[in-house]
Amino acid sequence: MGCSHAPPPRALVALETRGKGPRWGAGSAHALPPRARGDGHAAGRFVVIDPYERIVLTWGWENVDLGVPPGSSTVEVTFAADRGGTLVRLTHAGLPPEAFTPHAEGWNHYLDRLAVRAAGGDPGPDPALVAPSFAFPPDTLGFLDELRSNNAKTWFEANRARYEAAYVEAVAEAVNSPALPRW
Repeated sequence: MGCSHAPPPRALVALETRGKGPRWGAGSAHALPPRARGDGHAAGRFVVIDPYERIVLTWGWENVDLGVPPGSSTVEVTFAADRGGTLVRLTHAGLPPEAFTPHAEGWNHYLDRLAVRAAGGDPGPDPALVAPSFAFPPDTLGFLDELRSNNAKTWFEANRARYEAAYVEAVAEAVNSPALPRW
């Protein structure tokens, strides 16, 4: 699923950052502990660690309503030397069909970030974890108070531009923000 221009040992080391937090991914594990847990959402247990070659872990979401309970699927990541770099292959098995697409999009997102990190770069803040800056314009509460007192079509039509600015444009800007994850 991904390729790095770093040799396998460096690609594997990019998975952990010696206590600094993994700048490529969303997890909170700083090394390869027996149990991996990512920011209270994903959970798994490492079952195989073959240094520089392969990692296998169970995978699932702590919120079982997401349809993939902890331990219900398996992720295998392999590292193979390839033309002076590393082919990183990730296989996620045991997912229900409705989870295929969101997991593929998520893994591709993080493998792209891992490739930057393995090459010695910093992928920067993860846009999937950075909340878009959003605030309703200052006039919003005043508009709502006036609307409550003047809840009539004629008043609303006379104040439509305020409504557009306070809600429609503000929400559209937040939804279309590059900081909002697209997967």
